Amino acid sequence: MNEFIIIKTIEVSALEITAQGMIAENKQREIEGASMAYTEEDFVLIAKQIQDVAQQIRLKKNRTMKTIWKEKDVVMLGTSDQNCPIFKHPTEEKLRVGLGVQNHEPLHPRDRSQHLYILSDEEIKEGDWYYSSLDICSRDDRGIRNFMPEPEDLKYSKKIIATTNPKLLTTRISVDQDFNESYIPVPQVPQSFVELFAKEQGIDKVLVEYKETGISQERGGRTVGMTTESYGFKQALKLTNNEINIKLI
Repeated sequence: MNEFIIIKTIEVSALEITAQGMIAENKQREIEGASMAYTEEDFVLIAKQIQDVAQQIRLKKNRTMKTIWKEKDVVMLGTSDQNCPIFKHPTEEKLRVGLGVQNHEPLHPRDRSQHLYILSDEEIKEGDWYYSSLDICSRDDRGIRNFMPEPEDLKYSKKIIATTNPKLLTTRISVDQDFNESYIPVPQVPQSFVELFAKEQGIDKVLVEYKETGISQERGGRTVGMTTESYGFKQALKLTNNEINIKLI
């Protein structure tokens, strides 16, 4: 029995003990001719809390570290940045891997720099980067920037969930004393896949790994656990050092 199951089992036991104490208190008050300390509504709430914890235990047992792989699109776009992981010959249409993060130079004078972008049909929210027919775009609380389409045209765009381009920044993580801001880049595509992409001379569909995390809800000022209609889990990219897990279909 793992730590999660032990903790949740203790929570259930504690709730059951609380319920027994409530029953005992009511019986004592009945003997004394006093009004009941706890009503039916109080017992229903305790029962609901026990059901929530028990359901979390069942879900945890059933998950068994399930791996979720989702099919996503891959596009390769040219860039003026020479510090990129892949190059494309303009006439031979051959792909070549870059020479290293600090020493990227074309392997041929006519090679062109390229970045890879993994695209998804997921909802494009504030702070996300996405790909439209016009450009790579960013959406923030001011709407659309960089001469991008209007928000109603987002349905024709795709969210960028990962890339080899480290200049696509998302979450701000710190601000120093000089007000310089630090951001986390969009999840990155691992070098192993870049090499595979070049070897295969282009791939347009891949599988990307996702993880499941519990959805909780506040009730009465405290978190009570999984409270979605299906007592389910939300899915998020599985990352290792901000790199996605990716493989061929």
